Amino acid sequence: MGLGGWIGFRIGELEGEIMTNPEKLQTLREHQTWRMGGDGPMTDPKDLTAAIEYAIRCVEAVQMLEEWIACGDVDPDKVVRMVRALMESK
Repeated sequence: MGLGGWIGFRIGELEGEIMTNPEKLQTLREHQTWRMGGDGPMTDPKDLTAAIEYAIRCVEAVQMLEEWIACGDVDPDKVVRMVRALMESK
């Protein structure tokens, strides 16, 4: 599993939400298709909100990891603690 997949897995695991991470990403893809004139119904606002919040947290986590990597600080336990702190702050 690549770094992005690991982060997504961990974020979903910590959240304990109803929608799975792949479902959230699919929701974003389907909404973007609809928004650009594609077929299908408009996305349920609650599902879209959950998917957008998930995407924002993923981007924030990746930004934090990029900073740690730049500093040479990639201790896996610290990564899990920091991602957990990020998730609990929302």
